[in-house]
Amino acid sequence: MADNDQLYFGIDVDNTIRDDIPVEDDAPRNENAYEDRVVAFLDILGFSELIRASKAEPNNISKIVDALKIAASPEHIGTAQQHIECHDIKISTFSDCVVVSAPNDLNGLTAVVITVWMITKDWLSKGFLSRGGISCGHLLHTTPQIENQIPSVVFGPAFLEAYQTEHQVADVARVLLHKSARLLFDEYKKQSTTPTDLSQLIVKCSDGPYAVDVFAHLRTNGFPLGTDPRPEAEQFKSELQLKLVSDIDTPRHFAKIKWLVEQFNGSVDNTDLTDLKICI
Repeated sequence: MADNDQLYFGIDVDNTIRDDIPVEDDAPRNENAYEDRVVAFLDILGFSELIRASKAEPNNISKIVDALKIAASPEHIGTAQQHIECHDIKISTFSDCVVVSAPNDLNGLTAVVITVWMITKDWLSKGFLSRGGISCGHLLHTTPQIENQIPSVVFGPAFLEAYQTEHQVADVARVLLHKSARLLFDEYKKQSTTPTDLSQLIVKCSDGPYAVDVFAHLRTNGFPLGTDPRPEAEQFKSELQLKLVSDIDTPRHFAKIKWLVEQFNGSVDNTDLTDLKICI
């Protein structure tokens, strides 16, 4: 690697994972600065295209700002805390990326998954597709200290695993569990006294891995949102239909939208929302 090559949280600027770079080089010399946390890495698909179009279409700028405001909304942490006791949930945003973390235990996993679910479904209702990964392990995640002008800091082996899961495994618009998070979820399923049924928010994909179910609240006996799901389901349908039309001449993009439409159709099948199924 040349001396002037740049690294972004241990990742080359061309988005290549650098396996030849020791994790310790990205870490503080005092290893006690790391905490054991569950971490999610999310990003918005097609963000580069939105940026390029923003000069000609100024409305895209406000759309981008709105998307990042959605991600940083304290409402998501509040919703997670309504379902599970977790007082150390952190959210950081940079560019089109969002990092969510909580302590590495069953409550922390639940808090991160609920927060990720809230962000991704809110993004989708506004026309933003997202992809991500969730991992567990060593992480340093600090929130901004405005008074001291200290920015948020996020890095660590668990962050790299979450990023790699998003970048190299997720493929379509979904948030996947890295093996470390999947094993914690396996422990969760053994705990019959856990108050929130995390199994309603996590589904096994047909190609193997587990993912956060963005449509969990639409299914029969789905995750309890506490409000009528129809208005949001109608937004999902409208945005997905628009993307099917706009990507019809781009097979690679169309295939990914088709996959998400099939997930939506499956979630509303045999429910009061069946009439919202999308024809492909």
